[in-house]
Amino acid sequence: MVPDYVFSSAREIGRGATSRVYLAETRGSGDLVAVKEVGLSKKIEKQSIFREIEVMRGFNHKNVLKCLSFDASEDKIQIILEYCPLGSLADLILRTRESKSSLVEKEVCNFGRQITSALKYIHDLKVLHRDLKPDNIMITAGSLLKICDFGVCRVLQEGESKAKTFVGTIQYCAPELLKNSTFGPAGDIWGLGTILVELATLAKPFGESEAFLAICNRISKGSFRPLPDTFSTEFKTTVLKILQVDPIERPTTEELLECSLFTEDNEDVEEYYEEDFDDSSSLSEISDKYDDSRSSTSIDSYCSSFESNSFAS
Repeated sequence: MVPDYVFSSAREIGRGATSRVYLAETRGSGDLVAVKEVGLSKKIEKQSIFREIEVMRGFNHKNVLKCLSFDASEDKIQIILEYCPLGSLADLILRTRESKSSLVEKEVCNFGRQITSALKYIHDLKVLHRDLKPDNIMITAGSLLKICDFGVCRVLQEGESKAKTFVGTIQYCAPELLKNSTFGPAGDIWGLGTILVELATLAKPFGESEAFLAICNRISKGSFRPLPDTFSTEFKTTVLKILQVDPIERPTTEELLECSLFTEDNEDVEEYYEEDFDDSSSLSEISDKYDDSRSSTSIDSYCSSFESNSFAS
């Protein structure tokens, strides 16, 4: 059950295609939280949202958004999340562009290091995010980033190293997806590279609003937007390595965290990571389909009740 939360003036702070986000506070302590409310009208939407909840409940890393609780009814579900008062990286990019300012290399590298640390954490748990983009990375006080929105993530089963389904946002998808090839951790690394380019240029890495095929063509060639002259040769070289068309040629999260661009405060990151990694909470047993007998959490009881009711499929 959801703890005793009360909406703070029922203020809406964001919305997506199928969801709305409200600012709320806990009764008594007054701690602020975000409540993501999602309407459940189709079976595939239910599977996606329950996957997101189940996966996020198993995470414990400072650069991954925490799922605090949830509550479900027949037609909607409320997910209680950490509140990030500074919005998303997409909001930061927009604010910076509108103020005719820019982000310096040190800021971009700090963000890159945090995203890489989060990716290493979820990849070690055999989770692929598959939709990494500025909209799905939130910002809290002190420029602390938190990856969120695991609705299209994939949990790899024993023996699996890649996924096959095409998901994500075309502007940030890896070239291998355009070729209907498999998607592994290197696909998320590509997403990291696109975010670094967008942070540096304040523009979409493969074009803003051109035709779909033109964007796909640039992605397939790795022809991303030129980086500003204010950024170092080392930064440009690192981004070029990350955005290699061949996924085998891209660096791993371990290699990136050893890169001098991403080593600032790296000891603190590793200390936090090792402290919070819990082998006993491995997500490898979670199935993409929640009728799988290997999933045995309270989420299943919710799914079972949904499947037994007469909803539009």
